[in-house]
Amino acid sequence: MRRPPGFAFHIRTSGGIHLRRRRAGAWLLAGALLACAGGVRAEDRFDHWTLGEWLEAWPAQRQVMAAFEDRVAAPAGERVDFGSRAPARIAVLYPSFQASDYWRRNLAAFEARLREIGVPYRLEPYFSRPGDSDLQARQLREALEADPDYLIATLDSLQDLATIERLLARGRPRLILQNCTTPMRRFGSQQPLLYAGFDHEIGSRRLAEEFLNRYPDGADWVLLLFTDGMVSDQRGGAFLKAMASHPGMRLRDIYLTDGLRETSRQSVRDALERHSGVDFFFACATDVALGAVDALRETRRTGRVAVNGWGGGDAELRALSKGQLAMTLMRMNDDAGVAMAEAVSLDLRHLGAQVPTVYTGAFERVGPEHSPEDIRRLEQRAFRYSGREEAAP
Repeated sequence: MRRPPGFAFHIRTSGGIHLRRRRAGAWLLAGALLACAGGVRAEDRFDHWTLGEWLEAWPAQRQVMAAFEDRVAAPAGERVDFGSRAPARIAVLYPSFQASDYWRRNLAAFEARLREIGVPYRLEPYFSRPGDSDLQARQLREALEADPDYLIATLDSLQDLATIERLLARGRPRLILQNCTTPMRRFGSQQPLLYAGFDHEIGSRRLAEEFLNRYPDGADWVLLLFTDGMVSDQRGGAFLKAMASHPGMRLRDIYLTDGLRETSRQSVRDALERHSGVDFFFACATDVALGAVDALRETRRTGRVAVNGWGGGDAELRALSKGQLAMTLMRMNDDAGVAMAEAVSLDLRHLGAQVPTVYTGAFERVGPEHSPEDIRRLEQRAFRYSGREEAAP
């Protein structure tokens, strides 16, 4: 496996321990990313279809997706009469204990749209920190003991993948996978009710274009991964692949941060000590970006060394307004929650054929050139439900 010239491989975890002594799984991630950097086609350990591949395999989904996107974009319309139907029991398992407000806003938009439609429901939420697999497993067992009609969860680890495969084979509860827009090949024809979110690979390619435009003569850069899972694979892998096609973009290091702000801060400080000429850090998530911001402020490199945001929530927009982020990719956040609510509503009315397998929301790039009024307009669009919920007395 060829490594880029001058590249030092120092993936670290929250404890600062080299992964070669601790986690074999993380080295699978590292190997895949390095293969990509070296021009080798890396094996996809999650074995997913890209959205383009999925639509090529299932072209009829294009029309279903287009109609569903119109439904999501439109107001809720008249309330649906569900008669005397018992409330739908919905369990939600989210890794929402992080600086990113994506999960909180998604849930607020989901519930607000359900209420507008008139869906009778009872929600049981379970929250955790990203990567806390033990707690998440306990929460899943507790949620399933209550026999919910719908389970909304995310897919980031290989453990998640195996669990979801077992639930699909069981046939109950109905599954919605949040923050995942790439159907898994191993599920075959037995796919979840809906994959909903914002495509990791498409988003990172958009950011890659921005960095390539920013550094037309090349740059030294460092990759800051999230947890050892699909988010890092897809966001980090897509960005790395885009950079690898430009010889002037010199990858100097990769750090696995476990999705922790403090680990990201330590990683950036370590990278700056090892590599004096770093031009930018690519951050795969909000907490990772904010940790980089902390380190750059501490070392007085804010504005001289760039770092991106990924998601465009409140914390990132504040950092951008202070000149601490070079750019971010802003998700039209609430649309994914609306999509989930519409999917549940249609499914309850036996109209599941109108629910596409994948709903993927839109992005807008935001940078220093955007005025406060520009950003307010984007916030009104992105947070059309969750912003309203915040403003309520």
